[in-house]
Amino acid sequence: LDGNASAPTLDGQRGHTYALDLSDRCMGDPRRWTPDEWLQYLMDAFDQLDDEAQHSARSLALLLHPEFSGRAGSIAAFRQFLRYVAERDGVRWVAPDQADMEG
Repeated sequence: LDGNASAPTLDGQRGHTYALDLSDRCMGDPRRWTPDEWLQYLMDAFDQLDDEAQHSARSLALLLHPEFSGRAGSIAAFRQFLRYVAERDGVRWVAPDQADMEG
């Protein structure tokens, strides 16, 4: 996304700089996805963005909540996703405190 755009939310509204469909809230109450389904969705999204990044820069922002992805039954899926991404060459990790939030 460029600095002037925003990702659509689940209800099609704009105003967020991340895609809510990647959020771990899908494992909240009511639970819509299992941790394995969330993991597969994250890996598919990452693979698509990684393919697109061969032509121009892309980013994947995850919105995480400890009460969802930090649950004993969910943390393994998140760890597996981190390992999956870490094994890919050319990936740059940026934490919120490291990002240029102004532009």
